[in-house]
Amino acid sequence: GLSWNASVKQVDKNYITDVGFTPRLYNYDAINNTTVREGYTEVNAGIEYEKFYETSKTLNSFRVLNYRNNTYFDEEGKLNQTSHFLNSAIFFKDLSAIYYVFTYDYVDLKYGFDPLGNGNALQPDAYNYGLLKVGYNSANNQKFRYRFNIQKGEYYSGKRLSGGVYLNYQLLPFANLEATYDINKIDLDELGSETFHLTRFTGEIFFNNRLNWTTYLQYNTQRNNFNVNSRLQWEYKPLSYVYLVLTDNYNNTSGLNRTNWGVAFKMNYRL
Repeated sequence: GLSWNASVKQVDKNYITDVGFTPRLYNYDAINNTTVREGYTEVNAGIEYEKFYETSKTLNSFRVLNYRNNTYFDEEGKLNQTSHFLNSAIFFKDLSAIYYVFTYDYVDLKYGFDPLGNGNALQPDAYNYGLLKVGYNSANNQKFRYRFNIQKGEYYSGKRLSGGVYLNYQLLPFANLEATYDINKIDLDELGSETFHLTRFTGEIFFNNRLNWTTYLQYNTQRNNFNVNSRLQWEYKPLSYVYLVLTDNYNNTSGLNRTNWGVAFKMNYRL
């Protein structure tokens, strides 16, 4: 079927959200080491068309077109960024899928940006860059599921090559295990090049339908950080919970050194 959407949102620089974080409101200038608060207007539009194959033994549907555009204007009404997203995908009867995504961005960079974290910031200027991503998702109704993708294209004034793998094994109703790995290689010519790795593991153990234990492990080479987060959750009454959370962070700049840790206890009760 065919579907579409459109929206306009305006955020003033003095806007303060009660909960969460408002993106694009705070702009860090890596050249002058300052943060500039600036409002913006966001215009979004999208259209999608998907064809279904009810009589086919192999195909479930074909997403012919999935296009989105996000455009941002600064407080003076000047175009700041426009992002184009184009996607097609084939979904099989076993619920697996193969897809591609092409993104193209125009950015009027107003402040210095240091994506490599090496002190060599991109200068304020107009940038155009595109990126192509292809991937495969296995059937999501199996005990063992996996996804992988690869991306290649431009990134501001340089090039980017990245890929990712997702693995999930379900031992329901006893446990659920997930592991992901992402690699991101960015080459900005004379500004330098870096390869970042992000590895994550999530383990969930279900003692019963009210008591579970979840542990997250993450290693991020961009921040040289190894993080452990372990949470015990007990639903002692319907929608009333007790949480016991342990967090532990290590820096890997010169060996594995603990930077901080903490233990938190939380309890809520629904009246």
